[in-house]
Amino acid sequence: MRYYQFAQLVFLLFMKKVILEKKVHSKLNASINDFNNRFYDLKIKEQKACEKLINDLIQEQIEFLKERNEEVE
Repeated sequence: MRYYQFAQLVFLLFMKKVILEKKVHSKLNASINDFNNRFYDLKIKEQKACEKLINDLIQEQIEFLKERNEEVE
């Protein structure tokens, strides 16, 4: 009987450890997903800002070349 109780206790402790590890793993996964989502959003915002800057610079260059072309003519 004592061996059976000891085995039950070991099993319960093991299951508690497994449950705690799953909770920690779940929290870790949630944290990683949250970080990845925030990083992805940041990258998209930076990419849009870069695209806007590039388009603005291209437009400025086009305007400059148009003005220069008008001055030459």
